[in-house]
Formats: sequence, C-alpha cells, structure tokens
Amino acid sequence: MKLSFLVIVNSTINTEPQIETNESLLNSKITYAVSCEAAGDLGKKIVEKGAKAFIGYEGPFGFVHDANRECTPSKDKLAEPFKNVSNTIVISLPLSI
Repeated sequence: MKLSFLVIVNSTINTEPQIETNESLLNSKITYAVSCEAAGDLGKKIVEKGAKAFIGYEGPFGFVHDANRECTPSKDKLAEPFKNVSNTIVISLPLSI
C-alpha cells in the first residue's frame, strides 16, 4: 500500500518555511501540517512544486494540554478533544488519491 499523504507536526516556534530546496519530495502528495502559520509560504511553495493539496493553518495553532503528560501524550485527557478533531482530517483522507 502506497500512501499519498504526509502529516507534518512542528512544535517549535519558527515562522520560516522548514522546507526550502526539497519541496519536490511532496510532489503528488497531500500534506497536512499541524503547525503554526504553515499555510502561508510553506503551503504555497509545496503546492507550486507539485503537491496535490496542502492543508494547514494560517495563524497560530495550539491546544490545551497537560504539562505532566508531555512524555505520554496518548494519556493526556485535556488534549484528547483537540487531537481527535485534528486527526479527523487525516482519517478522512483516502489512502490513495
């Protein structure tokens, strides 16, 4: 089975695009970036280089979480509703488009 999408999760504070010369790696892919302001320059560059689609956020992205569960996020009950909504996007994508 060949997946045709990629999920990028960025937890650092950085407004510069993280992909500069290798946007073509995402050619023919659907990319979902769970990262602040990724729909700006990064999303545009990825699509210009041949991605099928880019899903991302124009502004800050964040959610409530339990600082005591940073090493065990699957047990974080505060973050669970946010993770469920965010993951719905990926779950709803067909495996091959």
